[in-house]
Amino acid sequence: MHNRRASRLTPPCPRKRGKTRFDGLGEYAARALRAHVLDAEHTGRTGHGLARVTWLETLPGLDPAARPERVVAKDGYERWEGRGTVGYLVLEAIVRAQLADPPVHARVIAASDCFPTGMLGHYARRLAEGGLVCAITATSPAAPGPAGRRLCARQHEPAGHCHPLQ
Repeated sequence: MHNRRASRLTPPCPRKRGKTRFDGLGEYAARALRAHVLDAEHTGRTGHGLARVTWLETLPGLDPAARPERVVAKDGYERWEGRGTVGYLVLEAIVRAQLADPPVHARVIAASDCFPTGMLGHYARRLAEGGLVCAITATSPAAPGPAGRRLCARQHEPAGHCHPLQ
């Protein structure tokens, strides 16, 4: 049986749309970005979903070839820098690193040059699914959304938190 909802949520192939700013993303990064926007669509947060892809392509200063970097790694503390990549991929790298090497007790993580991040709950849920407790927050400027619409009328401080289900 054909799943109409799934096919509707499948983004068009970039090669069919023509060249985009994200053509330089590696396969892993492209999959991570696609998983995030499809999760947004699936959970009803369409403002963070497929509509956001076109807007992302218009953001100045993003480099599809850039990769986030962990610049400080100490017991209980890490600092990451986006290095020009989209914030979604910075948080993706942080989540993967924490799941691969969970803290013994606790770890505070700071990230800079990390805009936009998308749905913070997406990352918090993934950490909780991996058995970690997470509180995540961001300071975001008021920003235009797809087709020039405002995503928010003022600066906002989104937050997400999750804990593993027992």
